[in-house]
Order: sequence, then C-alpha cells, then structure tokens
Amino acid sequence: MDMSEYLKNILNPLLSPITNAIAMLAQQNAMNVAYSDSEIAEMARKEDEIRENLDKIYQSAKKEVEKYRQSYEEWASRNQELIEEQNRLYAAMDESRKKYDQLNGSIAETETRRAALERDAKEAQRRIEALRKEEKEAIRKKEKKDKELKKWFWVPGYGLYLAIDNLLYDVQDKIRIAEEQINRLNGEISGLDAQIQNARQETEELQRKTEALKAEEEANKNEQQKVAQKLFDAKQELVRWEDLQQQLGNLQAKLETGKNSPDVLMEILDILESIGGAA
Repeated sequence: MDMSEYLKNILNPLLSPITNAIAMLAQQNAMNVAYSDSEIAEMARKEDEIRENLDKIYQSAKKEVEKYRQSYEEWASRNQELIEEQNRLYAAMDESRKKYDQLNGSIAETETRRAALERDAKEAQRRIEALRKEEKEAIRKKEKKDKELKKWFWVPGYGLYLAIDNLLYDVQDKIRIAEEQINRLNGEISGLDAQIQNARQETEELQRKTEALKAEEEANKNEQQKVAQKLFDAKQELVRWEDLQQQLGNLQAKLETGKNSPDVLMEILDILESIGGAA
C-alpha cells in the first residue's frame, strides 16, 4: 500500500487506543497517589496495550519496507538489464555500420576494376575491328595473287607470294588473341558484376538490420525511461518507509526504557500524531 493508505487504514485506527492509554497513564501519574492493586494492574494493561499497538504499527511498516525494498531491487535489476541490452544494441549497430562502410568501399573498388576491364575490352574490340579490315584486305590480296599464281606458277620466285599468306595468318592470329582477351575480360567482368550484386544485396540487408536495431534501441530507450522513473519512485517510497520504520523503532525503544514516564509517553503521542497528520 502507499503511505496515505497506510496512515488511513493502519496507523490512524491505532492512534485512538494509544492516545486513550497514554491519557489514562498521564492522569494516573498526575494524581501522584498510592495506587491500588487493580489500578496498578490497569496501568500495566494500558502499557501493554500501547506496546502492542505500537508493535502492530511497526510490523506493518516493516512489511512495507520489505515490499518496497524488493520492488526497488527488481526495478534496479531490470534497469541494469536494459543498460546491458542498450550497450549490446550500440555495439551491434556500430558493427553493422562498419561492415556497411567496408562493403561500400569494396563495391567502389570493384566498380573501378570493372570499369578498367571494360575499357580494356572496348580497346580490344576496336583492335579486332581494325584487324578485321586488315584481314579483309589481306584476303583480297591473297585471292588476287592466287589467280596470278595459277597463270604464272612456272615463273621463278613465286614463293614471294607466300608473304601474302603469312600476312593474312598473322592478322588472323592477332584477331584470335584479341578475341580470347575479350572473352577473358568479359568473364572477369561477369565475375565482378556478381560480386557487386552480392555486395549490394548484403548492404541492403545490413541497412534493414540497422533499421531494426535502431527501432529496438529506441524501444529499449523508452522502456529505460519508464523503468528509471519506477526505480526513482520505488527508491523514494523505500526511503519514506525506512524512515518511518526507524521512527517507530525508536519509539519502541523509548517506551521500553522510559516505561510510563509522562515525558516519554507524550513524546510518543506527539510523534505518532505528527506521522498520522501527514496523511
């Protein structure tokens, strides 16, 4: 229960019997006469009544102290869990961002390599186109010389015509090499394209993961604020109840040491009434 309920339901109902008992003892003390056995017995009964009622108040306050201490410890434990979870989320987001930056850097490097390979492939294609023209011219010359060779095969030195064939073969060999280079370059480009696509998919996944972590971190932060308020409230209540328990404990000690001393009885009454008046 909260303090106001405690004062209303526990403390205040017990104030009246304590007050009556103190008033009776004070009256007896003020008379300063010899007491009969029945009067002495009645005074002892009133002292016991004060002690019993005061102990009821103390025990109820003690239970509230234990309850709020447990509540405080539970909220403190939950608060620590949230702090640790927050640290984990920060670390996870930091790791995700670092990996995202690394992937973007890798994509940029791969795209640079791809662009260079693509330029090499275009250059090889231009060489092939130029060589195709040379090949076409060499074929034309070869066909022309082949016709002439059929007419003049008997002329000494016809082997000079072989130079035409060698020229053609050389051009075709260059074309073959350039085509192989293009095929190799295109293969490398395809491999880089696959790398870039995979890396981009991974960066998208990292972005989704980071956004999910942000949402989780925000929810955690909101809960931390609520738990921190609960922890603060529990601490405040615990302090109030501990203070009340301490006061009641002191009153019990005074009652035991002072017995039915008028000063002690009036001090007990004043303190209890001041506590009750806080409702």
